[in-house]
Amino acid sequence: MAKNFSRYTMRANMLRKVLIRIDYDGVTDINEWIKLFKENMELSSYFQKYTKGVQNQATISLSNMEEIAASRSIPLSTFQSEPLHRFSDAVFKEEDGVQREDNIVMDVTSLFLTFSIDCVNYKNMDVYISFLNNYIKAFLENDKYIVIQRIGVRKLGGDVFKSLDDFSETFEESVFATPDVANLKGGLIDREYVDRIIKNDETVKVNFARRCRAIKTDVGKTVYQALLDIDGYVDKGLIEKNQYQFPDHFEKVVKNQINDYLFELYKLSVTEQYLKDNGEEVQN
Repeated sequence: MAKNFSRYTMRANMLRKVLIRIDYDGVTDINEWIKLFKENMELSSYFQKYTKGVQNQATISLSNMEEIAASRSIPLSTFQSEPLHRFSDAVFKEEDGVQREDNIVMDVTSLFLTFSIDCVNYKNMDVYISFLNNYIKAFLENDKYIVIQRIGVRKLGGDVFKSLDDFSETFEESVFATPDVANLKGGLIDREYVDRIIKNDETVKVNFARRCRAIKTDVGKTVYQALLDIDGYVDKGLIEKNQYQFPDHFEKVVKNQINDYLFELYKLSVTEQYLKDNGEEVQN
């Protein structure tokens, strides 16, 4: 049965940590760009706080510093000493003027940008994608030698269950399929799966990771934490193959190619009942 739900009809979503990452080459002077960004009130007014540090102060677990450094053929020690410009205490509003409650942090370096979203009251990402579209447009217009190498959207989250049997109330059985460890006279400690997927039309790639681990509570009971980690992206190869041009195709790539595909994968991962409990079906 097709799960007829839209991103816009969901009231809740367990993937409450979102990281948008944009990798690029060719920046002449990132400090000069930061100066111009601060002066551009149409863009910088979203943020109330600014700090400057170095890469090793970034959220390594999300931005995956080692992977970025390796993909750019840059020694990790050199990469970690790169200046990092952080903008936070953000204020974003919907078209109707309602302020978003999410916690936003934007890190800018000479090699990449990360836009981190901690969802507080789930809605959709449209207001953030629109901002980033305007940011990338100004960024690229300021320096014609900058080339976008990769654009990714990563979403993480999950839930805690009293028993492994309870997983089936939220997740499709195939997502966390495993041998029956009880019949092996064992108990689950940790379980991980990673699938690497490319869409048939070769417009987007996805790293789809699932993890389940046993956790001892304060009172000594065992509960089970289930985590989904869905990372969709276009890399240099897909950008060239599909002849994506930036900034013109930025919003289409992030919103329609990557984000829509991640939602389809999310719908395949959870049960029909979970979607009904947390959203409304699209009426044809």
